Amino acid sequence: MANCGRSRSERLKAQRTLSIQRDSSAERRTSPKQSANSAVQQADGSFFESFTALIWRQQNQRLRGAADDGRTIIAESKVIGTEHGRMFPSRKDFESLYVEVLYTIKHKVGAGSTHALSELFEYAKKSFGVTPDEHARLLAKAAEEKPPILVLHVTVVEAKNLEAKDPDGFSDPYCMIGIVPESSQSQPSTPNKLNVHHTTSFPNDIEETPKSPSRTGSALKKFSQSFKRKKQTQTARDLIPARFIKCTMVVNNSLNPIWNEKFRFDVCDIEHDKLHLDIWDHDDDASVLDAAKKLNEVSGLKGLGRYFKQVAQSARTSSSGNVDDFLGSVNIRLSELPSKEIDQWYELEGRSSRSNVEGYIRLRLSLATREDKGVSEEDNQTDVRQHEDLLCVFIEHELEEEQTRYGTKTNWKGTLTTTAENILHQHAVQGDISDAQQTICRWLAYSKKFMLHSFDWEVLFGILDLVDKQVPPNTLSRIEEQSIGESFDNFLEWCMQLAHEQRIVFPSNSRIARDRLELMLQCMNRLTIMPIFKRCCPFRRDLKSQLTATLKRSAADQYEKFAEKARRLEAKTCIDDAILLALTELTHAVTADLRASLLHYEPIYAGSINVHYVPSIYRHADKTLAEDVRKLAVFIKVLDEEATIEPTTRVFEFYLALRDFIGLNDELGEKIEDDGCVRSLQTLFRGATQKWLEMARERLMRRITKAVEVERTKQEDGITLASSALDVSSCITQIIEFWQQLDWPDKSAISQLLTKLTDDVCQSTVYYSDVVHDNLKRQGFFEGRCGEEACVVTLNNLEHVRRCIRPLSHDLKFAEVAKAVDGEHGDRAGRQTRARLNQIVRTAEEDIAKRLTQIVDTIADRTRVEMNNHIFHLCWAPSSVKASDAISPLMNFLDSYLLNMNQSLYRTNLDRVLTAVWNTLLDLLREASKSDDVRETVYFERLRDALQILSDFFHVEGRGLPIDVVESESYKSLLAQVDLSASTTYQIIERYFKDKMEEQAASKSLQSFGTLTTRVYYNADARIIQVEVLNASNIIALDSNGLSDPFVEIQLEPQHLFPQQPVHKTKIIRNSLHPVFEESFEFDNVSLDQCRHQAASVHFTVMDHDFMMANDFAGELFVRLAEVPGAKLGDHVPGVSSLNPHTSPLTQPRKESKSAIALSTLNDRSSWDKQAAAFVKRHKHSATWLL
Repeated sequence: MANCGRSRSERLKAQRTLSIQRDSSAERRTSPKQSANSAVQQADGSFFESFTALIWRQQNQRLRGAADDGRTIIAESKVIGTEHGRMFPSRKDFESLYVEVLYTIKHKVGAGSTHALSELFEYAKKSFGVTPDEHARLLAKAAEEKPPILVLHVTVVEAKNLEAKDPDGFSDPYCMIGIVPESSQSQPSTPNKLNVHHTTSFPNDIEETPKSPSRTGSALKKFSQSFKRKKQTQTARDLIPARFIKCTMVVNNSLNPIWNEKFRFDVCDIEHDKLHLDIWDHDDDASVLDAAKKLNEVSGLKGLGRYFKQVAQSARTSSSGNVDDFLGSVNIRLSELPSKEIDQWYELEGRSSRSNVEGYIRLRLSLATREDKGVSEEDNQTDVRQHEDLLCVFIEHELEEEQTRYGTKTNWKGTLTTTAENILHQHAVQGDISDAQQTICRWLAYSKKFMLHSFDWEVLFGILDLVDKQVPPNTLSRIEEQSIGESFDNFLEWCMQLAHEQRIVFPSNSRIARDRLELMLQCMNRLTIMPIFKRCCPFRRDLKSQLTATLKRSAADQYEKFAEKARRLEAKTCIDDAILLALTELTHAVTADLRASLLHYEPIYAGSINVHYVPSIYRHADKTLAEDVRKLAVFIKVLDEEATIEPTTRVFEFYLALRDFIGLNDELGEKIEDDGCVRSLQTLFRGATQKWLEMARERLMRRITKAVEVERTKQEDGITLASSALDVSSCITQIIEFWQQLDWPDKSAISQLLTKLTDDVCQSTVYYSDVVHDNLKRQGFFEGRCGEEACVVTLNNLEHVRRCIRPLSHDLKFAEVAKAVDGEHGDRAGRQTRARLNQIVRTAEEDIAKRLTQIVDTIADRTRVEMNNHIFHLCWAPSSVKASDAISPLMNFLDSYLLNMNQSLYRTNLDRVLTAVWNTLLDLLREASKSDDVRETVYFERLRDALQILSDFFHVEGRGLPIDVVESESYKSLLAQVDLSASTTYQIIERYFKDKMEEQAASKSLQSFGTLTTRVYYNADARIIQVEVLNASNIIALDSNGLSDPFVEIQLEPQHLFPQQPVHKTKIIRNSLHPVFEESFEFDNVSLDQCRHQAASVHFTVMDHDFMMANDFAGELFVRLAEVPGAKLGDHVPGVSSLNPHTSPLTQPRKESKSAIALSTLNDRSSWDKQAAAFVKRHKHSATWLL
């Protein structure tokens, strides 16, 4: 029948589900921060709003400072200028370099160039910015210079897989090398058979013919000595004229010889000459030396060809008759050699097609030039300096092109055109400038130009990487170390200046600028960890300490700029607001600068160089700012605790600025609490805060009064309430938020202020609840002269303000304050503080809850008469009418009455109303269940079904009242009572004994009423129940002498199951609380089925015998017959004597128990049911509440 009720509750269930959803969102939302009624806000000049605006103003300022504006960055060179990159102090130097470039282009060497001479000349002209006439004049000057002598550098590296000529399976190979004119050697050039290997190392160089310096005659010296090839001790082999033929050393017993010997040859005709190399197996040292000496007779290259034959002939036949065997040769056409050094393998060739040779030889070949001007070739400093200057010219030209194309130079990647690289390469080749020297020149040129025209920092980082890899630091002379060290010093000093001005050069709100700062630091770090830097700059401080010192100076200088305005104030003549404004602006500026350093600069410095500098500059700013504030604070009258001036927003704007500054200290994790620090300044504001709290309380009370006067009904997220509730919650929210922003660091010192604030807020809500409650009372609601809409609005108003104070413990951080008080005054003081604060909130909530309860109870009382009428018709409807139909009028009434509230109330209020109505309904149903006119069980069956339908209606499958509220103890007891009342008398009696046995099993009070020791046995064969009452212990004293005269009654229950069984009694034991009976009793003719009935039991009743009056009840014990030995299934017991005595606690009936309900139900029907009356009469002595 309960299912019938569920269909009737669907409408309310759907409606209440919507209400729950709306109310859930309402509970999650925050209270409004603006007054719902502008008239209320204007009444006090927007007092609360003006203070709350300080918070938003500060947050917006912080957000603006942290925003990335994406602006175009300022080139570093525009902020920090330098003179190190300036060029050409005179026109003569400019023209000299240009003539050198033209000369280099005119006499370019090597094959494979992709640029024609005209392209190279044109690029040079554009780069130097010369006019066509100047170009022609200077080109003619370059043409007058003597052409350079072309030089071929040959390194015989190694050979492999040579033919074995000696009996031991090896050879003793050596090489003979020379330049052969085309007319003297008709053999074709040898093609290379293996891959080319480029190299830059010269491990075993020999002495070379000196080369003159460049034509400019400059005396400047730079780096050549460090990179020139080392001299080797002179041997007999060196006596052979270098311009003809040279020989390598002999490598004994090897088919894969390694020589690594270097030679140099002057080239007369590169278009026709060839390099010729023979490999021989040596058998006699003298034959090689003698053959080489004969070459001294050669007076010119034209005879060189036949002397190769002479050497070969002499080598084959020595004085001792030994023979040097030929192992192979190579011929290389010089015109095919590129300008860059090549390193490649050549396949060995025979003297003729019939020759059988094997193996390969690896040669390293490069072209160069020299000029015979009487200057040592070791000195190429002028060429190196010119190379650096030439790089500077080309870089300058490419930067101008970048500016023309893109309007900026900062993104230039440092790449020169292939034409420029070709010219630079030719200059390096002709000037014999090594790779290491070229790398150093690149660093010098690019670093200088970078300081003049800032471009991509990655360019410098890449060059530094090359310097580290290609420039050995231990090969530098003292002069060279000084020169390179000066370059490094200049660059680092320039970078330090940039770090000092990082706020301008690398603004924190520009991501691009921050990226450039990071790259600069990476360049500085890369430079300082290089071995060459440590050698050239041994006395320079480490980078971390230099940067830290620079950043400290930068922060100190920046602070001085910020503080300039405040320090110029004539404080004695200024009004408070002027001083406060200046100090606020100073604090904001310093905090913003520190926050930018912490959020943007510090991670960059820490990640690039492991420098953490913000804590140190914060400490300096903290000390300096505190000193400046204290100097001016003495002139601020409102900060005087004795003053009566009301604090303005300026005071707390300054306080919030200081609090923001202190917050940075907390973020750094290095808490500064010195007496002279900024944190200690907050004590200056305690008096102003006290005054503000007084002002806030007074204005809050006025606002409440005004808000109630001008209130109007509003819909807030589907909830109907008055605007006054929103106004009050708005004020409270703003007060709490303002207090949170004050965030006093010394929590223990503000416990009194916090107590006052909490009390003010709570009292304001209680005051508001009294006002709206009184308004409702004046409208006649409690006398029934007012409709439901007014009570709905009032309920929501009260609930709305109650929600404002409920989270005060969390919002105002009661726990933190209590903990601080603990630390200052001991644990007990902290607990007392927290308890006092929580009590203030709890008391206010209870006061509001009382008002809510009065209104809700009135609502429920209004339904009582109507619901009672419907219950009467439900109960007394004809038996043919189903409960689901009989209850329809009641359900319709509840639907219509609760519908408006369901749509307009807060969920909490709706639950209050539903709970009150539900409890009223239960009271009415309980009264109906006790009617004296009831004679039929169908009456109670209908009540039982109605209860189930109504519980479903109010629970709504979990979306209504919680199940524990619906199925309360009152509901359960009523349901049990009605369920019993719907049963027959015998069923109720059986239920009584079942409940008794269950209650006894669950009883925990083992010794409250004493114990009884018994043995019970069922003899199935004889159908006899044997009972032994052995003794009792600790029974209660019922006589005036403190003792009792106990005896025990034994009977089988319920009697309608055992109608013919007697009641046995033991003997009376006088004056004892521990009687010993030792008596046996039998119950005959008891079937096993009777024993196994769920209500069947042996009932022991301990009584106190009284001569004059009725016997007193001392306790009782029930033994379930189904569990008695002999009655259990499969139980085989020889007899009662074999059983162990069983001691059980005695019990007394409880009014709240289930068995008491059954007994009460029987008592209710005793007036018209003889069986019930007889049962109650027998058991009334144990149920005193029935007497």
